[in-house]
Amino acid sequence: MNIVENTLLYAGVDNGFRDISITIGPHSRKSADLFRGRTFKQADEAFGGTPPFSPFTKKIYGLKYLVEKFRLSVLARDWCGFLNGEPLVLPENELVIRSFGEIIPNREMGEYVMNAFLCKDSAYLKFGKLDDSIDVHAEVVEGSTRVSYFRKQKVDPNGKVMMRCKFALRIQLKRALPVQDISYYDSVPWKDFNLDTGFYSKIKAVLDNHEKYFYNRGGNYIIKKAENEGESNGRFALDLAYQGETNFFKFLNYWLVVNQGHPYAKPLEEHRAIFSRRFMYAWSSSPQNAYYSMVSIFSEEKPPRIIDLNNCLAFLQNLTASKVRELSDPFSSGVFRRFYGVSVELHLIKSDLFGDKFIEARDAAVEALKMMIGVYRDTTRFIDDKLAAEWNSFTEGHKILMANGSEIPDLDKCCAMNVAQAVSVDPQMFLEDKGAVGKFANNCMLGEFYNG
Repeated sequence: MNIVENTLLYAGVDNGFRDISITIGPHSRKSADLFRGRTFKQADEAFGGTPPFSPFTKKIYGLKYLVEKFRLSVLARDWCGFLNGEPLVLPENELVIRSFGEIIPNREMGEYVMNAFLCKDSAYLKFGKLDDSIDVHAEVVEGSTRVSYFRKQKVDPNGKVMMRCKFALRIQLKRALPVQDISYYDSVPWKDFNLDTGFYSKIKAVLDNHEKYFYNRGGNYIIKKAENEGESNGRFALDLAYQGETNFFKFLNYWLVVNQGHPYAKPLEEHRAIFSRRFMYAWSSSPQNAYYSMVSIFSEEKPPRIIDLNNCLAFLQNLTASKVRELSDPFSSGVFRRFYGVSVELHLIKSDLFGDKFIEARDAAVEALKMMIGVYRDTTRFIDDKLAAEWNSFTEGHKILMANGSEIPDLDKCCAMNVAQAVSVDPQMFLEDKGAVGKFANNCMLGEFYNG
């Protein structure tokens, strides 16, 4: 048995979360004081096999969330039979029982409790829906139960007891899953699929045709595989669209990737923050402050517009050291201003930074903003005049939309087309890039279609 890829080892425990914990004793609303002063066996015999409270419910974890762990081909191997009505054994299930020493005085009594809970037609335990989604017949596999862990307080004989029970569970659909048409996902990604109320019907259709679909881990969506270059390009654009927020700062990062010979490229690269796609910085160039950002320009939640960059530029151009002193917080010596989708923050901690060093950083920020505005204007003209026609050519007329049915944002379309064009000229140069760009280059080298 392949331990790494056998998804059934993970089913039943749901990513390792153990959120079923049964308490037997005074602190349980179900058992209340019924067990007080008696061992579980004594109480069980007094109940006559029919306890005076409703059974506890144990959740059953199944296929949901496993899509994030395994290839669709592996899931199809392990789960298609079950989705088509065959019984399936989940080997890794856990029941945690908490109690007290007077009720479960030793491991032997713990095994008695386990058998009472996990026997056929148990009066103490029932099983819920699979992944809280679909009704299944569920029964514990005979001979599979074992106490895997038993711990009791040593100081207090009647103190707390905790035990884990492992068991295999046989499940089978109570009714056949309805047939689901998933042709919609040929051009629109199935996003956040594990939250979909129709998950099992849809994943059945996907796994029945798993060679046709793929799961994009970066964007967390399922979509039909590309079958030609136009669809491949569309998948690439979709992948970029899910790589962080859509705004001009993100676009500028990709612009720098493919315009390394542009006069603006090197100066803008010097002001790019290495740890975020959203930030651009102007630095003090003095050696002792080489890593100290005096002026930070960054995108807010709203996509920045060219007017926001212009307003930010006007603000910086009119700043002087004396003006900063007037505007700054006396406790932090900092200045913050927001211009709709763009903000500027001055980090001026030491008093000596209000002189030449500040002027130097301000001027650097002004020049960087001017170049950014120039790139923005060129991009806006391209979007207005040529994007529609070039996008249609890029995708060969194949439809590709975001998960909510909307168009891929224009800036992400531009990113994809620019990067794809640069990569196609020399894929070798981009193989070391991380993320979608490097994978796209690798596909070009291998002559394969890009699928994320």
